[in-house]
Amino acid sequence: MDELAKVDRWMVALRGRLDLDGLEDPDMTDLLDTVRAVAHQVLHAGAPVAAFAAGYAVARADGSAAATARVLAEIRDLADETGETGQRP
Repeated sequence: MDELAKVDRWMVALRGRLDLDGLEDPDMTDLLDTVRAVAHQVLHAGAPVAAFAAGYAVARADGSAAATARVLAEIRDLADETGETGQRP
């Protein structure tokens, strides 16, 4: 089983455990690319913090896949800006 399929299965398990039925699944590649950008361009330990912040921001919005895409794009932009300026935490 490839990694993306494993992540999808993990998402199904999380959705069930955390009672997230009705939540639109994010684009996993987009999510993983965003977390990777934070880890590599900002701070490795910042990756899970960014994932948490993304989830919180999406929940405050409407929880849609479109909201997720917007939030992830903002996080990637900030990671890119941080990496380009060298202004890391």
